Amino acid sequence: MHKKLLSLTLLLMIQAAAHSQASLPPEIENSEIIGINKQPWHATLMPYGNVAEALKGKRRESTFARSLNGQWKFNWVKRPELRPVDFYKTDFDDSAWKTIPVPSNWQIEGYGTPIYRNLGYVLQNDWPRVMSEPPKDWT
Repeated sequence: MHKKLLSLTLLLMIQAAAHSQASLPPEIENSEIIGINKQPWHATLMPYGNVAEALKGKRRESTFARSLNGQWKFNWVKRPELRPVDFYKTDFDDSAWKTIPVPSNWQIEGYGTPIYRNLGYVLQNDWPRVMSEPPKDWT
């Protein structure tokens, strides 16, 4: 009786192990595939001024479309408590502020420290000689 039970248990274990090695779908093995069933990017809403504009379907020609591209006033501080508190008021004097192009990245424009980047530093980072070659006698 024990021999039959042991044989049956071993047979079931071997069968389970054989089925656990099922082949993987090709999507898992291909690192080039990054978006199966992925929706294409899009902006979801653009109001139009009238029906004729909406029927044209040209978002940039809408009376409500506003481009944010251009030169923006910018003030960078090292700590949040150093920020100007009333900067949103219409009578605030921002004449001492620098300007940066929008769209852009304010770290690339020279403010703060880049945290994430997929290209080299545009600005030289040399405090002291961080990016330079080490002296020959150091190796």
